Amino acid sequence: MTFSCVLTPRSGPTRTFRGLNDAVVRAAPVFHLVEIGLSIDGESVMTYRGDGLIIATPVGQLPIACRRRPILPPNAHMFVVTQSARTR
Repeated sequence: MTFSCVLTPRSGPTRTFRGLNDAVVRAAPVFHLVEIGLSIDGESVMTYRGDGLIIATPVGQLPIACRRRPILPPNAHMFVVTQSARTR
């Protein structure tokens, strides 16, 4: 399963990336907070605040699942979305 990740920053051009197993969006420089709005098929889902976000297919999520995340069967039509660091 492949997917597209569209990055729309507050300033600068919109960029589109294709993903096969997973995509990582993180703050630059590292250890800075970023606010990431997650939309699926144009519908806003949630806003995350932290240093990054990992979006993975069932095939790409196994290393993430090893850190106490859900494990999906390879034929599942869903994604695992995980914050790389949480803040309140």
